[in-house]
Parts: sequence; C-alpha cells; structure tokens
Amino acid sequence: MCIAEKRVSVSVDVYSRGGLRLLSQAMKNEIAAYNSLIKAIKPKAERLDAKGEDTFTLLNFWRENEEGNGIDSFAYVLRAVLANSPNSIPPERVFSILNDTFDDDQDSSYADYIELSLQLQFNERSRSQA
Repeated sequence: MCIAEKRVSVSVDVYSRGGLRLLSQAMKNEIAAYNSLIKAIKPKAERLDAKGEDTFTLLNFWRENEEGNGIDSFAYVLRAVLANSPNSIPPERVFSILNDTFDDDQDSSYADYIELSLQLQFNERSRSQA
C-alpha cells in the first residue's frame, strides 16, 4: 500500500462509525514505538553544531518518523491538530459587510433581510477573492 492510499484509508476510518475508537486504539498500540523514538533523541549537549545551535527540530523529527516507523497514527493526529489554524477572518468580514451595508437608521430592518443580504455579499466576495 502506498503512502497516499494509507492516508486515505486512515481518514476514511476516522469518519466511519467507531473510527475515532479505532484511531485511539491504534495510537495506544503505537505508544511503545513512540517512546523508543523519543528515547533515541540525543541530549541537547550532543546535538549542538559548531555554532552552538541545536540541530534537533520537532518538524524534522515528525517528517523523518511520519511513515513506516510504527507511529503512523500519532503522525496523522498531529498533522490534523497542528494543520488547523483557527482565525477570526470570516466573522470579521461579515461584520465589515454589515457595517458597510446598513447605516444606523436601518437598525429596524427585518433580521431575515439583513441575514440574506449578508450571506449574498459574503458569498460574492469569497468567490471573487478565490
């Protein structure tokens, strides 16, 4: 099975019934492999280069151990958690549209009218920026 097929099968399992339980069990089974990889990391004094900078990075550790080292489920979950970058841009965009569209004298507008207007403008702006 190639790497892409493995990632697809893992993601399909997660979203299927009981998928999180399966992923959790897979991670429990990988704890020994994870601990052995962690123990293999040299102490900081041994990792310093000629300039005195640490040569170990977590990003490189996970890249090197992402596939085939027995911690595939850990790497999958870590990627899902760290790749999520929550931000407040969509709500800020909606409030900006609201302020640009409706003045103070339009406070008594129907809520449905305001909601529909915001949705149309937000969708139109999102499509034009993409």
